[in-house]
Amino acid sequence: MVVRGQGDDFLEVRTALLAVQRASSRVALLERALHCYADPDFWEAEPCEAMLAYHDRGDVARAALRGRDGFAQHRD
Repeated sequence: MVVRGQGDDFLEVRTALLAVQRASSRVALLERALHCYADPDFWEAEPCEAMLAYHDRGDVARAALRGRDGFAQHRD
């Protein structure tokens, strides 16, 4: 029933859909943070003070773990 797109009028199905949406959003946020750290440009610059990583000091990871998109500031 749910696979066919029916059943979303049941409270249990709506609750499950909300949980999946929240989990998906969290995974996407964490993946964006990992992409930021995986980018070689994040780690390489001359002088070292020009590296985003030098100034980041874990801010990207902490923001992502708190559920915030704080790492966008590094990529703009």
